[in-house]
Amino acid sequence: MVADTQASLLRLGYNPGPVDGVMGPGTRQAISNYQYAWGLPVTGSPSPQLLDHMRRHGG
Repeated sequence: MVADTQASLLRLGYNPGPVDGVMGPGTRQAISNYQYAWGLPVTGSPSPQLLDHMRRHGG
């Protein structure tokens, strides 16, 4: 799920760093930035719900 989340973040303009499936600081920051921008709870963590949200919005 981390690699899918990273790929979606990239498509949406949020740079998580390399799409490598590793939950590093760049990925956490990109997730947090996305969550903040969309008014979602900011956790910095991937989830099926977050991935679904990103996919519904072009990611």
